[in-house]
Amino acid sequence: MTADPVAVTGLPRGAGAWTARAVAREAGGLIRLAGPVAGARAGNRVLVITDAVLLGWLSAEQLAVHSVALAVVFILMVGLMALMLGTPVVASRAVGAGRPDEAGAAWRRTVPLGLVAGGCAMVPCWFGTEILAVLGQTPALAAAGGEVIGVLAWSLPSIALFIGAAVFLEAIGRPLPGMLVMLAGCLVNAGLDWVLIFGHVGAPALGAVGAAWATVAVRWLMAVALLAVVWGLPGPIGAAVRRRPIGGWGAWRVQRQLGTAAAGSMVAEVSAFSAVEIMAGWIGTLALAATAVARSLIGIAFMIATGLGAATGIRVGRAIGRGDPAGATLAAVVGTGVAIMIAVGGAAPLWLAPGVVAGLFTTDPALIAVLVPVVPIVGVVLITDATQGVLAHALRGYGIAWSVTRRQLVAWFAATVPTCWLAGVAFGYGPTGIVGGLLFGTLVSAVLLTHRFVGLARPVPARVRPTRPG
Repeated sequence: MTADPVAVTGLPRGAGAWTARAVAREAGGLIRLAGPVAGARAGNRVLVITDAVLLGWLSAEQLAVHSVALAVVFILMVGLMALMLGTPVVASRAVGAGRPDEAGAAWRRTVPLGLVAGGCAMVPCWFGTEILAVLGQTPALAAAGGEVIGVLAWSLPSIALFIGAAVFLEAIGRPLPGMLVMLAGCLVNAGLDWVLIFGHVGAPALGAVGAAWATVAVRWLMAVALLAVVWGLPGPIGAAVRRRPIGGWGAWRVQRQLGTAAAGSMVAEVSAFSAVEIMAGWIGTLALAATAVARSLIGIAFMIATGLGAATGIRVGRAIGRGDPAGATLAAVVGTGVAIMIAVGGAAPLWLAPGVVAGLFTTDPALIAVLVPVVPIVGVVLITDATQGVLAHALRGYGIAWSVTRRQLVAWFAATVPTCWLAGVAFGYGPTGIVGGLLFGTLVSAVLLTHRFVGLARPVPARVRPTRPG
């Protein structure tokens, strides 16, 4: 496995930084940055939910076609989004160090990376029908889903470009445009869905294929809009983004490796959660439905944690850039602490009123009976998942890439998937065992990442150097 490209080691604890005022100031700066970041991330989920709701109004068959197609494309989407995560680390460090040229160069290199990676991600989509057939779908569903996958493929480069621009703007302290463009995109998507799914204003009724074309149009519009925002930035950073970066392939090795490692981590997590849902399907319809509800609850909370994690990573990167390792430690600890407190608040109703929470998702008494013991466990998962998610972003802010990926691969494939199978399927605990396995896996990830973070606080002089492999 490749070594971490640029990792900050030997971070002094810096007791002087740990005052109540410093903690409050750090928490305030984190929340101001995290709010728009979380809003932009949540918008991606709103786009998908809007498609699902309107297709569900049309027919269950069209909803199933879109869902099975999205299950394949979503893994590619997540990989592309994560591949862009080297950009905010490099850009935030450059901002902290007062080097706008390096920040601008980080974005300029993101554009070709996004186009090439997005183009490569389109290739497997050309075989969508065959992929769905291999995954056991009926010939009719595989054919219809493959057509939708082929349409959604055209959105993949735009996703990379939009995320690359959004995380760059976040890194330089301008997160609001990304959220506003995403909000506008959600509104346009709803309108295009209404026209293309149902065939209004003279358009043909295309169902799931119409929803896919609406997604393609909206994502390219959002990408172009945000690219224009970046290109029109004022000041030294604006001048830097309009200037061709110096250096060749080797000049952006760190940015590439950070993004590649992040993509490995996030694709592994998505794949593990998908495998868990497949296991639930082996048990039965109620188990699958209960697991889907649990994943929805975890996903809603994780949107907040993702915003906090991205903001934490940026603030860690800025501190490293300005030569303040104690400030980086403070940013990481405060970010993780805020995420845990928010997760506890979100978990409280799941612990206190699991029946009420279950009733929000279904009126089926049998499903509610299955969900009631599952929901409180989900409440604990919110805490462990938020912890590991924010720590992963914080460690990337330090420049640590492959160590995070290795630990998360262990957590998802050596801990989560086997435990879910043993507890849920082999020992017969059903969805309760499966969600218990998710709890164990996220806890393992949180412990492994915490261990890596604590290892950064050795009381030796701060320095920046490549870490040893492994």
